[in-house]
Amino acid sequence: MSGEDVLAGLRRLSAVQARQAEALAAGDVDALDALHLERVRLQAETPRPRDAGLTGADLAEAEALVEALAAGQERLVAAARAVRDRLGAEIAELGRGRVAVAGYRPTPRTRAVLVDSRG
Repeated sequence: MSGEDVLAGLRRLSAVQARQAEALAAGDVDALDALHLERVRLQAETPRPRDAGLTGADLAEAEALVEALAAGQERLVAAARAVRDRLGAEIAELGRGRVAVAGYRPTPRTRAVLVDSRG
């Protein structure tokens, strides 16, 4: 793989990461799954910049892209944790709502009480 191919692979990874952030913000789990698979494939195909023989400006650009990808991944993980925590709080609130509704239900009677029209 040439140096330009490595840079192109890193740029594609950056684009996938941006789409992952959009999918996470939109709550699109299906897109996140597909993008994760695409990211894993691209990472497997893209060698490390130094292993590809990059030097000079190309190496500097590749290293900057790798650093940006690492920082972007940290932001994605933090955003995913925030979504997880928000959903967890919403689920907990639903549980409290069910308990509250159950408190308004009459308790079941164990025997029938019959009242005739004479009282």
